[in-house]
Amino acid sequence: MKGKTLSSQSQDLVLSLLNYFQQEKDNGGPLLPLLAVQERVAQALSISLSTVTRIQRRLSSNDNVLRSPGKKRPRKKSKTTDLSDAVRHNIRDTVYQMYSEKKHVTIANLNKTLKRKSLLLSAIALYKECCPP
Repeated sequence: MKGKTLSSQSQDLVLSLLNYFQQEKDNGGPLLPLLAVQERVAQALSISLSTVTRIQRRLSSNDNVLRSPGKKRPRKKSKTTDLSDAVRHNIRDTVYQMYSEKKHVTIANLNKTLKRKSLLLSAIALYKECCPP
């Protein structure tokens, strides 16, 4: 790993190891029995025993390959897929207008206002398209 920069989290782990080995040096030997491998790792890295166990279990079940979660997460599908952009923008603008007029925004009120604007969307269809459960 020569020439690689360690993240701050990795640097914290290195400092924990240095501290642990310094304590063992000052103690004149191991702080925990040599047979208690997982406990020694947990104490040396200042992490919980369950974390060590979980990582070890994951390593043995994945053919000795550890994977960290990627930074990119799959995005949810858009709530409105079959409405045109013009209709969606009109609905959004209507909701904003209702808020600015301090009207109580409900599906029924929104539907009435949209019908007045000749969009003719039913409240049920609008609810299913814009606000799925």
